[in-house]
Amino acid sequence: MTEYSEDVAWLREQVKKDGIRYFMAMFVDMHGKPCAKMMPARALDQLLNDGAGFAGRIGANYVIWP
Repeated sequence: MTEYSEDVAWLREQVKKDGIRYFMAMFVDMHGKPCAKMMPARALDQLLNDGAGFAGRIGANYVIWP
């Protein structure tokens, strides 16, 4: 078991033990604006593996003109 998988296993245990129902996934966009989304705890694997679906592919081709 890797350190990452041990951390995820610990997190799953804590979620269950503490009765956590939601996570707040948050990032700051390229303009400095904070963006957040509530994710149900049952979507923990999706959140860790795929992200929260903040349309991240848009930034990959974003061009900033001078």
